[in-house]
Amino acid sequence: MTLAWYISRLRSMERGEVAHRIAEKAKKYLARNRLEGWQRYDRGSGPLPALAGLAERVAGAPRKLREAIAAAAKETLSGKFSALGVGWPRRMPGDLFPQSLWWLDPVSQSLWPGTDAYCFDIAYRHEPNIGDIKYVWELNRLQFLQGLAAHVLLTGDRRTLAAIETALSSWFNANPPFRGVAWNSGIELALRSISLLIVASLCGQALSPQTVRQIRTMLIAHSFWLARYRSLFSSANNHFVAESAGLLLIALAMPDMPNAALIEHRERAILTQELDKQIAADGVPAEQSPSYGAFTIELVALAALAARHAGRPLPSRLGQRFEAFARYIAWLSDAHGNVPGIGDDDEGRVIVLGGREEHYPASVATAIAGFLSVPAFGPRPNEPQLRDAIFDAPAASGRIASGIRTFPEGGYTIFRGSHAGRDTVLLIDHGPLGYLRIAAHGHADALAILMSLDGEPLFVDNGTYLYHSGGAWRDWFRSS
Repeated sequence: MTLAWYISRLRSMERGEVAHRIAEKAKKYLARNRLEGWQRYDRGSGPLPALAGLAERVAGAPRKLREAIAAAAKETLSGKFSALGVGWPRRMPGDLFPQSLWWLDPVSQSLWPGTDAYCFDIAYRHEPNIGDIKYVWELNRLQFLQGLAAHVLLTGDRRTLAAIETALSSWFNANPPFRGVAWNSGIELALRSISLLIVASLCGQALSPQTVRQIRTMLIAHSFWLARYRSLFSSANNHFVAESAGLLLIALAMPDMPNAALIEHRERAILTQELDKQIAADGVPAEQSPSYGAFTIELVALAALAARHAGRPLPSRLGQRFEAFARYIAWLSDAHGNVPGIGDDDEGRVIVLGGREEHYPASVATAIAGFLSVPAFGPRPNEPQLRDAIFDAPAASGRIASGIRTFPEGGYTIFRGSHAGRDTVLLIDHGPLGYLRIAAHGHADALAILMSLDGEPLFVDNGTYLYHSGGAWRDWFRSS
């Protein structure tokens, strides 16, 4: 990170945040050589960490979803992986998960620091030689294992189960606590924890005792990190929600973990409060981006679903924000579930089947209808997703919105209808830039106009190019 970046970020901080950052820096320094290594987090053998209800729902997946799960598993077992528009070098089926895989940048073919580097010493922002950290983080979320686990549940395939256990063992050995880039960011740990919980929940007792012990150890280490380094102040956006959801889900799945009851009590309150802050009463995400709003909703909804199955549901008023968001997405969506590209979309997802997901906000809105046990609020995407089964999403689409609708808190007015025989969507932004002091993910699009005819965009939000790289192009996009 450059001096200019630090100066710019400091200008956006209040005094309390500056004090917090200094204290956090001290904690990270003191953790070096003291809190590292798996042995500290290994509590020995114990029960399988599982989220109640997940396996039963996926076991009832319809034929089309079963076929999609089988196809995703086949792709992974063939050594293929792609994300963020890039394909990783294909691996041989006999060597799917070498340790170096977890450090590989697929664009530059260079390796990020691994076990040889303390995670907080790695300057990953705008790294000039290796590449964009988003790529290596994407693989380390272990979300590709979710489809494999669903395939094991549905078929009992031993080869797929062996691949899951090999991947987990490889990751475990390559990424001990606080070593390497996989431990840089809390949101990454949260999403990886959720993947581990989905794998354990769907594979169940088919997992070997050694793998179960590794998963337990990984989850305990992740929960320690997530609680110790929270995304607060100007960073308390979807990252904060992800960290809280990850902690709550771990506590629900591992009630025998030390302080599990305390963690559950704390994170339940945090998620309830944050949903009110990050999703306006009219359903518009405070970060302005429909995709980041869907990401926040999916995180909270998965935690709410797990809490419901555990017999300790989250407050029922969360359903009001869930429904408001789903109705907002229904107004944004065309007949196929496409929504305008407002604000950022880093393709971050929570429940993942594999491949690029084109209609994520609409899919989450449909899942919310399943969670609430009501008909779909708007178009249902054609592509089946694993979240459809987990949330028991309705099979049929809802009606397409038409007319004019204003979302006063989020600051959008939408016209949908026919003009001169053509389907027209006009969206006017008359609201805030984004969330909190740095308005992350909202873009500098005050008073923007977005328009499409027959599904073809005429005016769009230009975006910010790349997240942690891009140089002059990123600066140009962000300035326009």
